[in-house]
Amino acid sequence: PLQSSLLRTPSGAMAFNARTPFSNWAKSVDQGGKASGPKPKANRFGSATWEHTQLNRAICEIADHGDADGLLTLAHVKQARMSIVNLSTVVHRLARLAAEDGRSGWDKSDPRFQALNFQIKQKILEITAAHSQDYVRCLSTFAWAYGRLQDFDPGLMKLIAS
Repeated sequence: PLQSSLLRTPSGAMAFNARTPFSNWAKSVDQGGKASGPKPKANRFGSATWEHTQLNRAICEIADHGDADGLLTLAHVKQARMSIVNLSTVVHRLARLAAEDGRSGWDKSDPRFQALNFQIKQKILEITAAHSQDYVRCLSTFAWAYGRLQDFDPGLMKLIAS
């Protein structure tokens, strides 16, 4: 696995390690990088799916390197721009990484995890308010991941069930 994907700059600010998959992805996208092929159309909620596709690629690449810390950091930095599919991919990959490491849960005191959990609840409220059935698989992924790690959140499970 890669070392932690965050470094402290001389001023004390957080910066991504240039060797991390997230850093390479962020440089490409933030500096106007383009994905190959045509840009997908916007989804029904008006979000650009091209960015969501790029985020999912970064999520999978970081997870494939076994970097749970980097994955949480990516989710924290980009959470406001993530779709429900991105969030479910993050949670799914975090659950798999934790299971591979023999851990049975998340560090609930980590502010990145708390922010991720909050963002997931917000996205679920958003899609249920729109009466969308398009994201049922994401909801089942959330339920699986939280169940896999024996992390019972009654509020989240109630949202998923609705």
